[in-house]
Amino acid sequence: MNEILAKSINYGSLTLLEHTQQVTQAVEVFAKRFAFDFDVEIARKGAIIHDLGKAHPHFQRKDSDAQ
Repeated sequence: MNEILAKSINYGSLTLLEHTQQVTQAVEVFAKRFAFDFDVEIARKGAIIHDLGKAHPHFQRKDSDAQ
């Protein structure tokens, strides 16, 4: 296993980095489109750390066992 996966191989093998980038971009689009009164920087940080646990070896092993 060379990459840390955020999504199972059965669901497109999205890496954690790719997923984090997509979620961060979505937060920025959401903030611009709906112009809610919230701290965008805090929302971006939340997007970055929301799936940090997926880097844990147990999660990664679970995915590779399904192959």
